[in-house]
This record gives sequence, structure tokens and C-alpha cells, in this order.
Amino acid sequence: MGQTLTGSYTYVDVDGDLEGTSTFRWLRNGVAIGGATATSYAVLLADLGATLTFEVTPVAAAGASPGVAVASAGVVIGNSVPTATAVAISG
Repeated sequence: MGQTLTGSYTYVDVDGDLEGTSTFRWLRNGVAIGGATATSYAVLLADLGATLTFEVTPVAAAGASPGVAVASAGVVIGNSVPTATAVAISG
């Protein structure tokens, strides 16, 4: 939690068209996260234990547009909240 994930991709068009305004979104357990539409995403408490993926829909500046959405492999967000364990010592 509190960490930022950054998605990256390589744009390639079979016709050699330049990239237009490709779209991005982050998914939590396969469901789009509202407002998470940039290449970076700050992990939230709601993400603990969930699988996050980064999805890109390529958009060409010319020609057929948009392309097919492609998602990254998922990243499972582990529990990063520190846990304190009390130890009783008797003497």
C-alpha cells in the first residue's frame, strides 16, 4: 500500500501508423478500477490481496482504430501493513 505501479508497453502498428491517443486502465481482479486510467497507479488499501493488471488499448493516429485491448500479467498485492506481535516475558 502506498506504492506506485507503472505499466509500460511498446506500440507497433502493422501499417506503420503513428500512435494516436491509446487508452489505459488498471483492473482489480478483472474489474476496471474507477478513475485508474493512466500508466501509473497508486496501490490502495482496497487492493490488498487482489490481483492488479494493466491494460492498454492501442489507438492509431490514422487507419483502423482502436486496436484490441491487451493486458499485462497480474500482480498480486500482498499485505504490506506492518504487523506487531506482542511477546509476554515473565520473570
